[in-house]
Formats: sequence, C-alpha cells, structure tokens
Amino acid sequence: MGKICKYFLRGECNYGDTCRYKHKIEECVYFKEGRCSFGEDCINIHRTNRQADQNRPAQKEEKSDNQNVGFIIKQFADHQQQFMKQFTDQQQKMVDQIQRLR
Repeated sequence: MGKICKYFLRGECNYGDTCRYKHKIEECVYFKEGRCSFGEDCINIHRTNRQADQNRPAQKEEKSDNQNVGFIIKQFADHQQQFMKQFTDQQQKMVDQIQRLR
C-alpha cells in the first residue's frame, strides 16, 4: 500500500478500509529535518512547529470519528493541488519516455 488513492483524494473511493491504496497523507519526515527535495510539490504534509502547536489540543481529548474525518479531508484539500501537479508531472514524464522509445 504505497500510493495514495486518487479517488479518496476526491472523496469518491467506494472501497474504504479494503482499498489497496493509501487513505492517509503522512507528515513529511524530510521537511521536519529541513531537507525535503520536493518542496511545494511534495505529496506529504509540510507543517511548521507553529502549525503543529496550533493543531495540538490543549489537553488530551478523544476526537469523534466525524472530527477525525473532517481533519483528514481538510488535510487532503490543502494538499490535493500539490499532489495532482506532481501526479500530472510524473504522467507527462512517462509519456515523454514512451515517445522517445518509439
């Protein structure tokens, strides 16, 4: 399960937990270390310490499933454009390579 489900990004995946693609965007470990080479094109979340502090609850509290889903949808919406640009760029590179082989 390495690739992110493009249908989940659009809110259209019918497979849910049985989908063979990821339904989760992870925080970029390379960005945390200050060395992400993808920059704005990275499909993972780039959060500054300030943003992480804002998203952290003051006290530990249980979130309902609806709150968790809302957070996930917001994260996907924030990064969907970046993901789609990277996805489109990769598709174009593959097309260019195929055309060179012909």
